[in-house]
Amino acid sequence: MIKFNTPCLYCGVVSRNGTCTQCRSAIEAKDPRRKQRHRQYDYDWQRLSRLARTLQPWCSRCGSKRDLTADHILSLANGGSNIIENVMVLCRKCNSSKQ
Repeated sequence: MIKFNTPCLYCGVVSRNGTCTQCRSAIEAKDPRRKQRHRQYDYDWQRLSRLARTLQPWCSRCGSKRDLTADHILSLANGGSNIIENVMVLCRKCNSSKQ
């Protein structure tokens, strides 16, 4: 497939992909998913979260079996890591209300 140079959709600078590198960087910076990737919630975390919820299909606080999430016991920002021993299963309500 041949790609032709076309003007950027946002600023008009000629580029190969339809969006110049500066505009693409600005768009990615505004992307809400960028924060999630930045906080290291990547594929490994998603796999670990599924594993934790499979091993313990109830909330650690209230015992609910609905709308379960995995949460770090010691957050990544405070030196925690993505290992099963640092993960607890909470329902979304308990996860949102924790302090």
